[in-house]
Amino acid sequence: MLPVNSILKLPPELYVEIFNTACRSQWDIFHDTDTNIGPKQDLAILVPYRLCGVCRHWREIIMSSPVLWSDITIGLFSSTLDDIITVFEMYLGRSGECLLTIKLSVEEEDDEWCQSVPNRLIQLLASSAFRWRAINMTVPDSWRYALFKLEPVFPNLKTVRMQLVDDAASLAYSEGVTFDLFKNTAPVLENLHMYYYCLRMVEAPWKQLTRLSIESVDINECFHVLEKTTKLTCFKVYNIWARFEGTGIHPRNGLSDEKPIPLPFLRTLILTSCDWPDIMQLISNLYLPSLKNLELSNPCVLEGSRCGFMDLPPVLAKANAAITRFVLWEPRYNSNSDVQEFLWNMPLLQSIHIDMPQARYSPQKYLMLNFLWPFIPDSQAGRACPLPNLEEFSFSGWIASKDEGDIFRLLVDTLTARRTSSSSSQGQGKPLRSFILNTDKDLQPSVEVKRELERLVADGLDIRIVCAGRSLL
Repeated sequence: MLPVNSILKLPPELYVEIFNTACRSQWDIFHDTDTNIGPKQDLAILVPYRLCGVCRHWREIIMSSPVLWSDITIGLFSSTLDDIITVFEMYLGRSGECLLTIKLSVEEEDDEWCQSVPNRLIQLLASSAFRWRAINMTVPDSWRYALFKLEPVFPNLKTVRMQLVDDAASLAYSEGVTFDLFKNTAPVLENLHMYYYCLRMVEAPWKQLTRLSIESVDINECFHVLEKTTKLTCFKVYNIWARFEGTGIHPRNGLSDEKPIPLPFLRTLILTSCDWPDIMQLISNLYLPSLKNLELSNPCVLEGSRCGFMDLPPVLAKANAAITRFVLWEPRYNSNSDVQEFLWNMPLLQSIHIDMPQARYSPQKYLMLNFLWPFIPDSQAGRACPLPNLEEFSFSGWIASKDEGDIFRLLVDTLTARRTSSSSSQGQGKPLRSFILNTDKDLQPSVEVKRELERLVADGLDIRIVCAGRSLL
């Protein structure tokens, strides 16, 4: 630890960098962090004040650094609205000319309050719109309408996350309400993330977007938007559902006479809590020549239907997708052979990440074991090296076995085989570079197995094994 005198000698620029990390709001627009402020994030707006109270030296630095006041997190409550608006106004003044990152969230579901528009707050938002860099708004649509009615412009706005707190999106179908979201007012907007909006009724600068995230939409609404967003590099869908019938959108069924929607620049596709039939229908209607990263989170199996893992490789091939990175989080399926067959038919995969936090029941709890054993090439049995390009593998979740010793013995054999290039006629695989295992189960390898793992580490394999919070290497 540095002496106090040494800390006081740090240059002001370094202080600002440290303080800026402390003051920065802990929300990520693209990766769905909770939109509610909550008791911890509610303190984020007070961080500069608390740092000012440490000593006079810190206060002078903070009060003279506008960037520390440019990241604003606001939780709105009817009982303290006037005080919160006063604090917001003070932040706008102290941030100078810095670009702003704002998170604005209504924390109450009072219909009467939500229907009343806080005009003072709306005026402050409109007057600062030219400085917005990123905005995360969870507000009633009447507030959004009041803001856009003032016709602000957003010349620096690059990232937007919008979420409704009322049923305005549902009413759009019956009332024909059109939602204008920065259509002609945000020339550099690239990242748009919308939740509970009826996309058919949204007017946005679709053609300029490179990242799009949508939640709770109908499958045909996805197609309706994707036909307009040909520059996308990343697309995320959370929860595809059949919201209404008669939406006026022409359905796509993946028929042979229908041309797929071209997304020539899309590299990452993230599908969360979507049913397998919707996953298949979505991908089969797209042309994805640049797709490299596929993330499936909690893919759902409908009652009476089968898991879609085995059907996924041909659907990806039809879309001209060459997946090299695959992320799987808490899948539901009936047989581990489905997952194994899927992986065997994905020879271009270089990186696999699996997270199974709740998998304590068959068959998911045996996934790790069933995942490892086929990965050992066996020329005598005529078994080729599966996933010949695999270089990175990580697994987090529950591990089950009748004999815990078998887990580590199988693990050592697999890692040894994956580090040794196969010279058999079946093909040569790339050596594994990284292996990460994190499980809540308290496992302990034998001394012999631990030595073999350490030898693999010395040979250049990055191994990280954590059991019940304890690192084994």
